[in-house]
Amino acid sequence: DRGNITFVLDHQEKEMMYNRQIKGLVTGAGLPWAYSSFNSSANFFSPTTGLVGVANCDTFENSIRVSAARCGFDHGATSANESSLSRDSLLVNGNYQLTDNTAFFFRAIASDTSSLGVYASAPVDTYPTIAASNPYNPFGVDGTLYYRFTPLGTRDSIRKDTYRDFSGGFQGSNDWFGGADWKLSASHGRVAQASVNYNYGLGSALQNAIDTGNYNPFDPTHPSVVAAAPSVAHTVFVESEQTTVSFGGNISFDLFSIGDRPAGFVTGFEYLEDRLALTYDAQ
Repeated sequence: DRGNITFVLDHQEKEMMYNRQIKGLVTGAGLPWAYSSFNSSANFFSPTTGLVGVANCDTFENSIRVSAARCGFDHGATSANESSLSRDSLLVNGNYQLTDNTAFFFRAIASDTSSLGVYASAPVDTYPTIAASNPYNPFGVDGTLYYRFTPLGTRDSIRKDTYRDFSGGFQGSNDWFGGADWKLSASHGRVAQASVNYNYGLGSALQNAIDTGNYNPFDPTHPSVVAAAPSVAHTVFVESEQTTVSFGGNISFDLFSIGDRPAGFVTGFEYLEDRLALTYDAQ
């Protein structure tokens, strides 16, 4: 008789959908299936050669010949179009009439979300270079590589999000100043996100391997490529947290009347504090 409470409990779940599962829909609609110039058998660029690949570039997995001169990487063969997702959330809302003139109210929201995203092997967007004198350079001039480091496999991104928000307070009315309405409230919120991203690579480590002359960027099956994987591999870590704390109140009442209409007055206060913390891996 003096209060009520409402709650909502929700669960959502979504499976991962890979690009290869919808390839037929894309090409069936007359749209092109994209290939990346960042290939596992590196495409080579110099002012004299243009962008070219080695002669056998189409013999490697997911390396597709896109012209007579070069191959492209079918990144859609391994990447996900939609990440998987699992979310649990709870909302509780209620109020209670403590006395005839005073009520208590509150609200709580909690949500936990986890997801997994899968992306094609990492393209080396630092554009490594290879010298004309390098024993694995078949073009005889200095050049830039459009390269994708495939030995590590797909880039897998695991992410977890947490959301919490609690608020509550008191409100009421009394005969102060001839009749006043008042409210006091406080809230605390926290949003946190953590992601771990596997199978990324360090461009500087890859460049060092190429410069030694002991690494073949044009053959993803070459033993030198697999041997370099432990030194090139890097796991990306990001964590963030934001918290918000606030409290405040107000009171309102009528000061006087102008004719038959009251002139009201309201005053109040609010305190708000935000904190943000970010943590990244060293690289």
